[in-house]
Amino acid sequence: MSTSNFTSTGEYIYSLDSLLPCEVNYDSAQFQRLCRGYCLGKNQNYRLVKKLGEGGMGQTWLADELVRGESVQRVVCKLLSRELRGKERAIQEVRRVFDLTKDLNHRNICPLIGRFADPIFGDFLVMKFADCGTLEDWFKTQPNYQNGISLKTILPILRPIAKALDYAHSAGIIHRDVKPQNLMFMRTGTEFIPVLIDFGIAARVHVENFSPEMTTVTRTDTMSRSSSGTPLYMAPEQMQGEPQNGRTDQYALAMVLYEMLNGSIPFRGHNIIKISHEKLTFSPENPNFSMQVNAALSRALSCRPEERFDSCTEFICALELPPLPSHRHQVQKPQTLWQKIFSKFSGWKQK
Repeated sequence: MSTSNFTSTGEYIYSLDSLLPCEVNYDSAQFQRLCRGYCLGKNQNYRLVKKLGEGGMGQTWLADELVRGESVQRVVCKLLSRELRGKERAIQEVRRVFDLTKDLNHRNICPLIGRFADPIFGDFLVMKFADCGTLEDWFKTQPNYQNGISLKTILPILRPIAKALDYAHSAGIIHRDVKPQNLMFMRTGTEFIPVLIDFGIAARVHVENFSPEMTTVTRTDTMSRSSSGTPLYMAPEQMQGEPQNGRTDQYALAMVLYEMLNGSIPFRGHNIIKISHEKLTFSPENPNFSMQVNAALSRALSCRPEERFDSCTEFICALELPPLPSHRHQVQKPQTLWQKIFSKFSGWKQK
């Protein structure tokens, strides 16, 4: 993809950053008529199966796509709130982000199918359904997961995700909400592949009684204002609303890896200020991790973006570097003939 998706100043596209909290608040009663069996679309070709979730932009439903009345595939429909659709600038931003991310063609990015209109609910977004659960679901099925899993087990999942992120970054798009719930598995034939979902489309929070002094959030564990994402995984610059780039996603990916290896994430609670402070003093070095894993995590989780790796793939590769031999286990090089003679001479001299 060309660099035409970059802004004129060369910055990355910040998904939905320009939306204000008042534009992502809504009355849930407007979706009251939605239920299993309800058909969306001009041609009523998306039949709802079950509600998957609710966020600041509207509701998300699992649905069957119908062709001549027959189901051809399962999809995810994201319905936008009446309040959001009533703001021309806001709905244009939603359309812009969707159209940009729809062009991302990578096997580890969940495909977006299209934007459609419903006579009652207006614009809605349709995406492929990743039908095999999230990374969080998978992680909790692993034996003794509370104490962490091995690098060998998690790397085959995170390696292609890193490549997918680098691909998006090369197009000027950052995800900004990398977390286990947004890493899902999709079945392709007999193969199960990890895919990224939600490139900023749904990473908004319904903020109630928002004020600049607010330090906690009221619906889910996500941020509002110009730093949408999930605080536990967010890079410090993202939490502070500062300029972001691909290294912001790298930080979140590294935090996901830390959680998988450690068994839990090192932060708790919903207080944004407290989490932000903890991240500034957090050291990811763990005695249970190898030397090269500690070194790679320390760099990828640096508070300073410029100190992180140049790409997510470079971070993953650093995890796999062979460890340097310790002095105790260093392999001795074969001695040359002159070294053997000198060694014998030294022994004779000592006698």
